[in-house]
Amino acid sequence: MATLSLTGGIEEFSWRITGLSKPFTQSNGYTEAGITYNRFTQSSTSIFGVVSKVYPTSTGTSTSTSAKTVSYSPGEYTFWAYTKDSHGTYWPAGSATVVVEENNQITDSGSLSISSKTATSISVRLTRIDKATSYEIIYRSEDGDVDYAYTPSTSYTISGLKPNTTYTINYRGINSSSEGPYMSTGVNVTTEKLITDYGSMTLESVTMNSITVTITPIKNAVSYYILCRNSTSGAEVDITTNKMTNTIQGLLPNTTYILNYYGIDSYGSTGPFMPTGLTVKTKQSIDPWDWNASNGSATATQTKTAYNAVTQKGKLSDFSYLVWNDIVNKTNTVLAARSLTWDNTYGTKSSTAMSSASKTMTAARFNAVWWNLSRMVTVGLGPNPRAPGEVILGSYFTALTDAINKAIP
Repeated sequence: MATLSLTGGIEEFSWRITGLSKPFTQSNGYTEAGITYNRFTQSSTSIFGVVSKVYPTSTGTSTSTSAKTVSYSPGEYTFWAYTKDSHGTYWPAGSATVVVEENNQITDSGSLSISSKTATSISVRLTRIDKATSYEIIYRSEDGDVDYAYTPSTSYTISGLKPNTTYTINYRGINSSSEGPYMSTGVNVTTEKLITDYGSMTLESVTMNSITVTITPIKNAVSYYILCRNSTSGAEVDITTNKMTNTIQGLLPNTTYILNYYGIDSYGSTGPFMPTGLTVKTKQSIDPWDWNASNGSATATQTKTAYNAVTQKGKLSDFSYLVWNDIVNKTNTVLAARSLTWDNTYGTKSSTAMSSASKTMTAARFNAVWWNLSRMVTVGLGPNPRAPGEVILGSYFTALTDAINKAIP
């Protein structure tokens, strides 16, 4: 008994008749064979709805025949096979059902646009791609990290991104049996900064070699970068910190520095510096008092002679008033280094200093220096000032210069 077999394909199918009673040749009386969508189950002199047919060879031994039909619409079909003899009679040769598949191959690429972005997300719009049931989005960061997202929609938000980072985004259409091409060139987009604000900085204290500042918190910052730049040489000292009050050390004395800072988020991205940095000048370097050297206006010889006078090795008249003025000026310099100013309780700085016309050591002059040094360190001459008319001993002067050296920051 003849049998029909059908094999489905993409927008096409093939058929084959096997098991004919004799080889399919003209010599055996066959004139054609084929398939029809019109059902018939017995011999007939006419049929209609022939879909495909073939003709026999002159001679041969095969009891089967076949053909392929292309560009057939997708769907499920039942066909009936036949052979036709030289008398014009059609004979049934079996029936079968076949499924012709739709052509789901995706050949087109689309286009992508950016609808919005934040510090950690990018929203995209995709053009629809024919035959695609969903879309594969690929996004590559400037660091080389690659991730994928899948969506049936033409609008999608990519989340979990790094702030202030450039991503290259591309996509393609996909379905159950096909993956289309990507766009020839991806779209580059940079996420927003997580930190957009800058803070403010205030000076707390300054020494010869350090500056202490307090910074204000910045939204979304987990740490802070503080930069201290020498305004003359451009040399920089920087620190990264999560504290609000910080000391920058290792600076040069008597030097102007410009300080600024910005916040750092949890991803390592940074915010803006302050528009204008904080300008601070470190304190002047202070050399300790040395009785064997010049400490200002008095020469080294005058200073040594004065030391001999106060240690009972020379005449009191040998104590130059210039040495006393050096003690006054050095005390004032140390006060300034500690961010203090001269206290006038026992006399102003100018009245405490001597001149060639006024070089008498009075209790007021001595007390003025003693008092200002006592504000910084223990001088070692007791808690009370010298009384008017009280004798000022030579050892008092070395106590003052020792206190100066202790008070130098």
